[in-house]
Amino acid sequence: MRTVAVHLLVYLAVAYVTVAALLYLMQDKLLFPAPKTYEKTTPADGGLAFENLYIPVDGKGHLHAWWIP
Repeated sequence: MRTVAVHLLVYLAVAYVTVAALLYLMQDKLLFPAPKTYEKTTPADGGLAFENLYIPVDGKGHLHAWWIP
């Protein structure tokens, strides 16, 4: 009975480590996949007034956003 429990724990540990390794290796594909192409439309094409915002990030780049009041 004890060896069955030990074997079960070993199998569960191996399964856990395998899943964790796969998630680690594939994290770039799993987290927030960005589209390859972007639409060239703006909210103005839908009749909405908007304002372009450029939010500084890390002092090197910026994040582009639209403010739609």
